[in-house]
Amino acid sequence: MGIPEPVTGPPRQHSEAGTLFYFLFFSTNRRAGHVQIMERGPERVYLTGLIRDRDAPDVDRNVTQADLSLDFFEGTRRFSSADMAVRLDDGRSLRLGSAPLGSAVDMAGLGYSGGWNDELGLGVYRGESYLEHEIWDVSHPADVMRASGEVFTPMHRIAPVTVTTDDPEETGTGSLTMIANGRLPQYGLD
Repeated sequence: MGIPEPVTGPPRQHSEAGTLFYFLFFSTNRRAGHVQIMERGPERVYLTGLIRDRDAPDVDRNVTQADLSLDFFEGTRRFSSADMAVRLDDGRSLRLGSAPLGSAVDMAGLGYSGGWNDELGLGVYRGESYLEHEIWDVSHPADVMRASGEVFTPMHRIAPVTVTTDDPEETGTGSLTMIANGRLPQYGLD
């Protein structure tokens, strides 16, 4: 806002520390909520989460700890399953398992990162009524093929997911964004 940012140290090189962004929105027949995690290398730099039980919808339970276990489609950085052990502020533990329900959405298709023919992105006035479309093949877990045949690997994709817990009677769905860049040896990504 008009002043230089303070220098707090040299910037980390991507080769030195990778970045993981994990954001799950979910709803089951017993509870609903979200958990968001940001890691730089092995360091957890951000955790937030809120879960509500359906039988107590006015009581928010904050996530105080979340431990991830991730499996990836071979040769990619796209998750084939994501398991999270969560601790809530009332001391309860919860396991949230996620697996893709289908192909992940490429965020450029929603207007992010260009995503329009004019490549200006979201929020640009294009007239009172404007429509454009393309057909992309998103069946590969990491690569996207545009109508032109060009294949690219977008960094940001959102997957519709199934959500399970330790209770076999509890099932649901959600939306999971996971971006894994650089070295993250704790998840087998070097």
